Amino acid sequence: MARSHVLSVMGWAVEAVADYVENVRPRFGCAEHPALWVTERGGRIKPAEINARFVAYRDALKLPKELVVHSARHVVSA
Repeated sequence: MARSHVLSVMGWAVEAVADYVENVRPRFGCAEHPALWVTERGGRIKPAEINARFVAYRDALKLPKELVVHSARHVVSA
């Protein structure tokens, strides 16, 4: 039997990204920048910055240290 991957996206996540694209990102003044997530200076957010923020939130929420940002890439196999 072939293995398949199923990725589900919560409706609120789609709405949150749409809100960011429409209302927040334009304030950075870099409409032509190819990256979705940009810094307040108009540069691309680096993976290390994303990881540092994730770790800060994870620790503040007292979640297991085994939970890493890469965990979001893994999906449930059906």
